[in-house]
Amino acid sequence: MNTIANRIHAGRVVRFFAGYGGIDGTGAIVAVHGTPSNRAPDAGVIRFMHADQCEVDVILYDGRRLNRIHEVSIDRPGIGIKLTDEVDTDPARLFELAAQHEADEAMRRVKARADFEAREAARVIADAPVFYWNGIKDAKGQPLQRAHYSMGQLINFPDGTITIYARDYDGFSPKVRACFSIENDTDTQVDYFAKDTIRVIPAHPLYSAAKAAHDAQAARYAKKYGRAAQ
Repeated sequence: MNTIANRIHAGRVVRFFAGYGGIDGTGAIVAVHGTPSNRAPDAGVIRFMHADQCEVDVILYDGRRLNRIHEVSIDRPGIGIKLTDEVDTDPARLFELAAQHEADEAMRRVKARADFEAREAARVIADAPVFYWNGIKDAKGQPLQRAHYSMGQLINFPDGTITIYARDYDGFSPKVRACFSIENDTDTQVDYFAKDTIRVIPAHPLYSAAKAAHDAQAARYAKKYGRAAQ
């Protein structure tokens, strides 16, 4: 009988399609957590996920790790994770691919951070926007672009980096955006809308202005709530 229980095991080759979190690629199961059920997924029916059901770890042949994929997601129409009829006779070698992939990703992050810091430090800003404790204006007398300032330890940014969060979904103006690298993960295809985020590193030419605005915000919060803003 070709049940899920018979097919979920280390070595079983798995194909991922873009329907599963945008992932596309082929790999093999390298670990099984729990015991697979004897029933096949019900086509078109949502099954409840219980803690005692099976989960699997997969490593793709390009080295990407995909951990704790729930059995209920496998071989279901529209989900995008399909067990094939193939079996990888040496799934252990995939851990070497994963280790190399993780090392390459670490190097890529180091380079990306160095490039980002060099680019931000080299900015030349002739006509700077004006920073206030509660936002930014293109110039005095212009509309306030509401914002919140935060300073804390960030893994991928140098000490002292200030984060500026837009409070409105309209985002910052073109003038402000021209002064910084803007982060925004909005994806209109899935109706996900995010607000602009700015990371101001200490080497940025507008860092002192952003720091003054952050400190002014902290002083106001301390006065109003008896604590400093982070």
